[in-house]
Amino acid sequence: MIHDKALGAVVHDGPFHADEIIACVQLVYAGLLQKEKICRTREIHKLQGHQFVIDVGGEYDPSQLRFDHHQSSYTGQMSSAGMVAQFLYRKGVYDDSLYHFLRKDLMDHVDAFDNGRVSREILNTPTFSHVIENFVPIQENASKKEMDHAFFLAFDFAYGHFDRLVKRYQFRQRCKQIIKQIMDSSKEILIFDDMMPWLENFFELGGQDHPGLYIVMPVPNGWKVRVIPKTYEDRMGARKDLPKSWGGLTDHELEAVTKIPGAKFCHKGLFIAVFATKEGAIEAAKKSLAYHERGL
Repeated sequence: MIHDKALGAVVHDGPFHADEIIACVQLVYAGLLQKEKICRTREIHKLQGHQFVIDVGGEYDPSQLRFDHHQSSYTGQMSSAGMVAQFLYRKGVYDDSLYHFLRKDLMDHVDAFDNGRVSREILNTPTFSHVIENFVPIQENASKKEMDHAFFLAFDFAYGHFDRLVKRYQFRQRCKQIIKQIMDSSKEILIFDDMMPWLENFFELGGQDHPGLYIVMPVPNGWKVRVIPKTYEDRMGARKDLPKSWGGLTDHELEAVTKIPGAKFCHKGLFIAVFATKEGAIEAAKKSLAYHERGL
């Protein structure tokens, strides 16, 4: 919601990048800036009024709403995106958890990309920054009207991405307490009655020291048993695989091997299998435990 005293903002004209786009998105999302009051120009000396100056102007002074990182006097590693994120954090708009989530999942990459601190592999991999740059008109002689139109197309895309990112974070936070309760009351098999993002929360809650090996969780039209990885980073790995003989089987073939009615599918990578019922998925997890206890 826009505050009654929402300000305007100045960003540079010409080709644009993800950093000033996301800087503006954050301020609009926080209700501190109106999209309609974003002005694209480099003639800052002609401007009047109290407003944000982003990625232009040669000054970094949050107290004066100045967020540029190109001047030699600034020796930090943030772009205008990270500068605005830090500004909102210090104003209390972002709490510790949301701020660090946004830094990890978006801002740190945008900052690094804009400042040329990314590896060749990242430069050659499509990223959010690449997607935003693809909104810039192909013609080098594009008019100011065409460039400004493209800027706001990119803004709308980025705003939607940011909104979904924040809402996904908020949902994950709501799930965290449920996951903690399940972790506290479970050992090798963690049983969830609802679908939820569990993996990152599991490790944030000390999952590396938890004895869990499998989770059971509903999926559309069934229930899954999924292996728990050793670490969050190696999320496709497994502490204990599903039985080798299940790999790649479906339907009747999987039923015959597992002896579990309603068996639907087991990935050939042995990290996930799907069953028709909750009871079937729990039975599959128990059979997997027994399989490894026998040293197979």
